Amino acid sequence: FPIATRHYFENKDSILVKYFFLDGKLNSTGMMIGKERVGKWTFFYKNGKILSEEFYKNGKLSGTVKVFFKKTRKIAEDTKYINGLKDGFSKKYSEKGVLIEEVLFKKGKANGIAKYYELNGNLKEQGVYKEGKRVGKWDFYIDGEIASEKEKKATRRVKRIKQ
Repeated sequence: FPIATRHYFENKDSILVKYFFLDGKLNSTGMMIGKERVGKWTFFYKNGKILSEEFYKNGKLSGTVKVFFKKTRKIAEDTKYINGLKDGFSKKYSEKGVLIEEVLFKKGKANGIAKYYELNGNLKEQGVYKEGKRVGKWDFYIDGEIASEKEKKATRRVKRIKQ
């Protein structure tokens, strides 16, 4: 089996490229100009289902990257990129489709509002990042309602005991 194929077009600079797993199943496919990826690229699990869809400009991630769960085909992650760096909202989901993380990025670093959720969809914590670091007041929630200081301390104690 070939590990890669390239299809050249008569009147275009772009090349259609396909990469394969060692057993001959399709691993990924997309367009290249020279040695740089351009446009939409699709990556596959060995079972043939789509692992991710990515968009490239001048060889760098640019646009929305979507990652999918292997069994359910539901979206696991939806992240915006500009010039190869996360830039915009990055959202992660559970296998049941519940939003579990939503973080705003700027030039590759968490920079702005961030929200984390329980697997049932209830808000767990929220706050703000600046240059990749947590800043200011972060709110913590229990069962979707803001937690008191006493509840937060009790929750931290339980987590420490479990570890």
